[in-house]
Amino acid sequence: MYSILIEDNFGRSRDGVIAHLAENGIETRPFFYPMHTMPVYDRFNPQCPTSERIAARGINLPTYYRLKKKQVEHIADVLMECSK
Repeated sequence: MYSILIEDNFGRSRDGVIAHLAENGIETRPFFYPMHTMPVYDRFNPQCPTSERIAARGINLPTYYRLKKKQVEHIADVLMECSK
């Protein structure tokens, strides 16, 4: 996994970046789900605003051992298109 955080001034929301990457054939995953949002913790009703903010901005980019340099460059180029 290669994880990134989308800054507030990036030009698009995290979901907008995920959608743009998907339109260009690049599969992503959300960063993580904060532990306190899991059903087992519902009864405790914890407040963890920092982890919620980080989770809302994070994306996992594709990585695997057969990823070619050209593919990495394509991912980077499409990602940079989002900041314009």
